[in-house]
Amino acid sequence: MLSGTDAIAERLAGLAAFLETHQTLWRHRPYLDPDVPWAERHPQVVDWLLQRTEKEVETLHAEPEQLAEGALSSLWRDAAKLVHMPSVGEGIPISAWKTFRVAGRKRRQVEATMRVAARLPGWAWVDWCSGKGHLGRGLATAAQRRPLLYVEQHRHLAVAATARARAEGTAVDAVVADVLRQPVDLPAGAAVVALHACGALTDTACERGGRAGVRSFGLVPCCYHHFPGHDVVPLRSQVARAHPVTLSPRAARFATAEEVVASPRRRARRRREQAFRLGFDLLRREVTGAASYTSLQSIPLAWVLGSFEGFVARVAEREGLVMPAFDPATAEARGWRAWLEATRLSVARVPFRRALELYLVLDRALWLAEAGYEVALGELCPRALTPRNLWLRAVRY
Repeated sequence: MLSGTDAIAERLAGLAAFLETHQTLWRHRPYLDPDVPWAERHPQVVDWLLQRTEKEVETLHAEPEQLAEGALSSLWRDAAKLVHMPSVGEGIPISAWKTFRVAGRKRRQVEATMRVAARLPGWAWVDWCSGKGHLGRGLATAAQRRPLLYVEQHRHLAVAATARARAEGTAVDAVVADVLRQPVDLPAGAAVVALHACGALTDTACERGGRAGVRSFGLVPCCYHHFPGHDVVPLRSQVARAHPVTLSPRAARFATAEEVVASPRRRARRRREQAFRLGFDLLRREVTGAASYTSLQSIPLAWVLGSFEGFVARVAEREGLVMPAFDPATAEARGWRAWLEATRLSVARVPFRRALELYLVLDRALWLAEAGYEVALGELCPRALTPRNLWLRAVRY
């Protein structure tokens, strides 16, 4: 694992310099802005990307290591050196855990987390933003029998999770709270675990746990854009603030915009919605004279699964627009062409996805180090199981 404050700070500084140098590439959003601000500086990249087939583009998004060949190879190699993280290792074998109908991929994610979290010191477990409580229950029953505290916003989930843990003989309690708005007292000396607690939720665990004097943290962060009420994703450590990369929530969301674990049906629906949105926007521009893309609210799935003509009619009515007569087939084809070009150009952002994610996680690691914890990071599991696989361990001795 990557450990030691100096090594982590050095890696963060390298990532900050890399992201700053190439920000015109990763800040550009081709779906919203067809003009390519980096085209003059990287004309060979534009040409190469626009020659890729739809299948090739899909592969480059799903298997970014394929960028080692082609016009982005140099950039990919630079990024790969900066984002390489060692594995956390096998951890402690877990054999006695009961799954209670946990889905296959989710079960494997929980088990991978349990194997490394079981080593965390602390007299009790705190399962932060626990959901159905599988992680905390598993640790409390199969790893080390410690008291368990669930912290969860949804009462029905907390009640069900508590009942399951008690049925296995675990001493368990639950706090039902919206942790972003309500104070939660965490037990001093406990071990706090959080699997895929989004953005501000993970930060709140660090802040309140550090203040309460928890013994250790085991965190698998996720959804770094989730900071309600913030126009900029906050940087927490003094080191990161000395090497700032300013990220809007929209820019940070790109770090998790992957379809590695999405089903083919879900991917197809997403492509269809993007093409329909772009096709509608081209029609809207003709009506309003707008020069750039106008974002739409969430679109009901039924509108996407229907015809493009029906999609335009429904969205136009919701937006209060009167659309002129148009040929549906031609307009839909324009949307699909715009989608393919934007998807091709978006490959230029792929080398920066992990770099953005790691920059933010390193910042949180250094924040905990500044609070008196010894910290280490590594990859919890293969990317195919979950691309959000960074494990952050922090222990106060």
